Amino acid sequence: MVVTLGGTTAVYRITRRTTDEVAEADVVSELESAARTIVAQTTRQYMFDRQNATFLRASGVVSQVYETYFAIASAAVPVVYVNSILMVEDTDYTYTTSVITFTGQTISSGDVIEIYYQPDFFDDYANYIAAENMYSTALIDTSNAVGKASYDTIKEKIREYKALISYKPHVAKARDHKNSYGIF
Repeated sequence: MVVTLGGTTAVYRITRRTTDEVAEADVVSELESAARTIVAQTTRQYMFDRQNATFLRASGVVSQVYETYFAIASAAVPVVYVNSILMVEDTDYTYTTSVITFTGQTISSGDVIEIYYQPDFFDDYANYIAAENMYSTALIDTSNAVGKASYDTIKEKIREYKALISYKPHVAKARDHKNSYGIF
């Protein structure tokens, strides 16, 4: 099962089209395809962030607060492990947009912190992939100057998002959380 990403309103805005010009079912179909694309590109639908915790341990600083590399999507709950033990939200940790605060235990300098989360840019990335697919599958005409310029802008945004995905932190590959624990 693919996590739904993006939104039809944003795709209509990006493509400068309305429901009268492109059927909403077509947009939804392209968003579902975009979500599958993101999951395929990232192996899972979660980023894996251990960079900041590693840096803090290496510098000898012990902290109860860790900042994620990217902001966490508002509708997503990060999955956090300390020394390969799954932490429980609100019991062991709390989080805000990009900060994990441990509340249930003291984190020591030798602990391994793993944070899996859905970055907030995944929604916008899905919107742009869906918009590109709409042009690529001829749902929207690119023969005129406005359509071509819009398509070129969309392709450039997609290149930017692909660069974000390939940038550290590395994408989660160690565990499939939704299958292992049934929490997604």
